[in-house]
Amino acid sequence: MKSNIVRKIDSPPVSDPVVQPFTKDEIELILKGCLKTRAWRTRPNTATSRATGVRDKAIIMTLLDTGVRASELCGICYEDINMSSNSIKVSGKGPGRDGKERLVYFGRRTGQAIWKSLLPRIDQIRPNDPLFVVGTDADWRPLTRQHLRLLVSRIGKRVGVNKAHPHRFRHTFAINYLRNDGDVFTVMRHTKGTEYERTLGTWHQALDILMDEREGTSLPFQLFALPLNSFLDRPDWDEEPASVRWTVLTAQSNNSPQENSLSKYLSQVPKQKAHQDRIILAALLQSLRENDKIKRKARRYPTPDANFFGGIATIYTASHGEDLSEIEQAAFPWASLFLLKHYLHLHPLLKKNLAGRLSAGSRGMNWNTAIILHRMQTIVDIFLAYHGWRSDGPLLAYTGTAPWSKDDVRTFRVMVKIRHSAILIPKGEGLRPRREEIKAVEASLAWVLKALFRYM
Repeated sequence: MKSNIVRKIDSPPVSDPVVQPFTKDEIELILKGCLKTRAWRTRPNTATSRATGVRDKAIIMTLLDTGVRASELCGICYEDINMSSNSIKVSGKGPGRDGKERLVYFGRRTGQAIWKSLLPRIDQIRPNDPLFVVGTDADWRPLTRQHLRLLVSRIGKRVGVNKAHPHRFRHTFAINYLRNDGDVFTVMRHTKGTEYERTLGTWHQALDILMDEREGTSLPFQLFALPLNSFLDRPDWDEEPASVRWTVLTAQSNNSPQENSLSKYLSQVPKQKAHQDRIILAALLQSLRENDKIKRKARRYPTPDANFFGGIATIYTASHGEDLSEIEQAAFPWASLFLLKHYLHLHPLLKKNLAGRLSAGSRGMNWNTAIILHRMQTIVDIFLAYHGWRSDGPLLAYTGTAPWSKDDVRTFRVMVKIRHSAILIPKGEGLRPRREEIKAVEASLAWVLKALFRYM
């Protein structure tokens, strides 16, 4: 035979396999299978806790909540996760590790699971260490795609879920988020701001996954978003969506929503000259002073209250009061610390902000005098700003050390100076404090501000 006739026969068309998302029951089974081993057939109550159950549950919840790829999950480092904003910086497809970076967001329960999985090695973890590892705490190795695929497959077999693999979680994330009966408009409850941008980010993640499933081809629909308050001001269901009002989610879905919003904003800002900027700013300042509604919206912190100093003095005098004996004043200030601890419990937001700033980068930081003083000053500014004060006005609060030219104890200090006694007078009272009372307030506030960094 001169030619092979088989080669002339066209190959039958091969359809792409249909990736079925996990059902709600299957997800619940997989999450339970992370924590428990398989029970004996004849004894159903013999399931025991798995040594890696906490870590495995955190991995599954991260896959399900963010829709990241298997390679992206394995490449997440400790420094990539931000617990305050519930976000993770992931590096997707592209040349190099930083080829295509984006932010993905996770919920409160996923954040708790991630933090719980980190606790066994939190003391020795470094910023560039992987978020998820295999092996023991003392001898760990980075999680790889092969480890992840075997982990998900074995959990699925243990609980009776067929074809369990990491990519099904990515598909489940996209399908669950975009199951909206084919509507091309979506009205979001959030006003424009952080929550609105975060919600747009999740939509962009879901659309990016759908684009990946279609191998980069365009989507057969367009999706528009608008804050609810903007829509209620002027409903326009029956009109062509105006790009000035509506955010086109399906356009440039590979870019982050923050970049799209910023580019869109800058394109709408006219080029102003310096004197025009001054006129506009002066008009805004006048509106701010005359309109109470604008003033309340612009103010992030409460109005300072002179009674603040009375509470601080109560904390300080508990262990440093002149009515105490000399040995009580020399003892460890447990009474003042007791009151300070419960004062922070009364203000959980303040406590959270202080704790986050105190622990930020502390594991991998190369500490020196300048860095310590800067961190202490940041704590001082956060504490005072929470109560409506600033540290460089009539109330002066700053950190420092003893001068090297003086024979004094080499320690870090917080200095407080009341430059105008009027800030100590509560509203409705007119009696100015004596110099001794001002010094007592300065000593009280200085000790409390230093205690935030030294004892808390």
